[in-house]
This record gives sequence, C-alpha cells and structure tokens, in this order.
Amino acid sequence: MLCESGLLPGVLIRNESLTFACKEVHLAVERTDTRFTSELKKGQVLRIPIAHGEGRFTCSTDTMHALETADCVAFRYVGTNPNGSIGDIAGICDPSGVVLGLMPHPERYIRRTQHPHWSRLAEDLDPDGIHTPGIYMDRILQGRAYEMRIEQRTVRKKGA
Repeated sequence: MLCESGLLPGVLIRNESLTFACKEVHLAVERTDTRFTSELKKGQVLRIPIAHGEGRFTCSTDTMHALETADCVAFRYVGTNPNGSIGDIAGICDPSGVVLGLMPHPERYIRRTQHPHWSRLAEDLDPDGIHTPGIYMDRILQGRAYEMRIEQRTVRKKGA
C-alpha cells in the first residue's frame, strides 16, 4: 500500500516461488534512527513471521542506489530471502524515517501464545514475559498514539 500510494519507492510483486509463504524469518536491523527502530541496535537480528504471496520488493537500479545512499533500508532478510526481494530488503523507510514499510508481520506475534513454539520459549523471554518484536512494535505504536493524543489535547487547550 505504501509503495502503491507513492509514499515509498518500488513495488511489491509475486514471490519468486509464486507461492504463498507463511513462516518465521530472520531480519537484520539496518537503520535505528526511526520512530519504529529507535530502541533496536544496528545489526540486531529479529525473528518475525511472514505471510504473503506478493511480498517481493523490487525497484530500478537507480532507485536501489538512492535507497542505499539515503540510508532508507531499515531491515534486510538474514540467511534465507523468502520472496526474492532485491538486496534482501525486508523493510524500507522514507529519508526522514517517519514512514516505514515492512513486509514481515510483527503484529502476528502480539501475544506470546501466538508464537508457533510458545511453550518452548521460556528461556528467551524478557523479564516481563515478552518474547516477540510484535509486542515491541505494538508498544511503540501505542506510545506514539498516546503522545499524539496528548499533543492534540495541548493544541486544543491553547487554541480554545
């Protein structure tokens, strides 16, 4: 949707395998100065689920060069590239870091029990029982929404 609307460059096309892919993949964090990645470390590897048939990111050579030059690649697939995306790209952002397009689906692991191996993950859990980047992403989004609500209230009070 972000590419189709022109908010981000490139396009998403059918997976190279021409099949629907639903599994867990590994992503390396490439950019950490966005609202979505600010609490991650560059090079950190995340396990995130994918579920798509049209998830292969592609673009022209010039666009790819522009993405790399402007540091707009936020995530890359590590190990296996499940859909054949150019440059192993799993997520890109605009130069400001405000708009992030991510093909994998962290929201599929919002609850611990949504993870396919949840009963065997006790040693990987954070102290508060959280294992998945989906929870992390959800917290960030909820926090930003809360900040925006506070901002809106402040503006309304000043303008009233």
